[in-house]
Amino acid sequence: MNTNYKKILYEHRQGFSLHHTVGPEAGASTLDYLHCNIRNMLIWFIRGSGSIKVEGKHYDIQEGDIVLLSPHELYHCTVNSDSYHERIVLYVNESILDGFPFDTEGVFDAFTKRDKGNGNLIPAEAVQSVEADKTLTTLLKLFQAPTPTGKLLSVCKVIELLIQLKQVIMPSIQEPLTHASSLIDEILVYINQHYKEDIDVSGIAEVFNIHKSYLSHLFTQHVGMSLWNYVILRRLHAFNDLLRKGQSIEESSYMVGFQNYSNFFRLYKKHTGMTPMQFKKQLQSK
Repeated sequence: MNTNYKKILYEHRQGFSLHHTVGPEAGASTLDYLHCNIRNMLIWFIRGSGSIKVEGKHYDIQEGDIVLLSPHELYHCTVNSDSYHERIVLYVNESILDGFPFDTEGVFDAFTKRDKGNGNLIPAEAVQSVEADKTLTTLLKLFQAPTPTGKLLSVCKVIELLIQLKQVIMPSIQEPLTHASSLIDEILVYINQHYKEDIDVSGIAEVFNIHKSYLSHLFTQHVGMSLWNYVILRRLHAFNDLLRKGQSIEESSYMVGFQNYSNFFRLYKKHTGMTPMQFKKQLQSK
């Protein structure tokens, strides 16, 4: 075990929290498991490199890049294990604006105005052009040496950062797509709209007038997992959200599209490593 590796979670503040990770990582990868957050997430790769797939779109990550992830964007990330890594992860939601005395319309546009999987990566040169790197550095210092005044300043810095991200991301989100990527984007939109319904690979292939074998191959090639596994994971994340809102386990499983509770239970344990009740108990203990 490498004792030089550190991951620090700083004090949660209204509407946002910050992680700071430093150190060499051996084979660090989440490639075999899709992740999804219920808050907006920003990752600043200060040092190190890797890659990330978001809703089927692949991005190579270099030092200084920022990755943006909106709530419920499915992603899987790999970091190169042959170098030293340092990154900041910032989670933020709209409650940070509660009570703010000025018009805050559009502050979250960098997250809310993007289509899923589009415009997730901001290159280092663009980050520097709006001085978002300086804002993040100042924000980390405010967390590392907290004071009453510093807590107030940290809120202002997060809002400043959101505005900087909006300035750089909005002109660049309409990127040209290949025909295959465009088709996968359309299929992902369709799944995200219909995953709670009784859908399957054959039915989706029929909707898009392509052979199901070609669809399966294309989807796996671009997204990194089978179409059906994507549907299952989309349903499981929606199920977790319903549990967070107080719905019952069995009712929630049917609401997100599982027709058989025993099958749902098996899939939930397979993909999450715990039972639905264990997850519910975790929620209740927080």
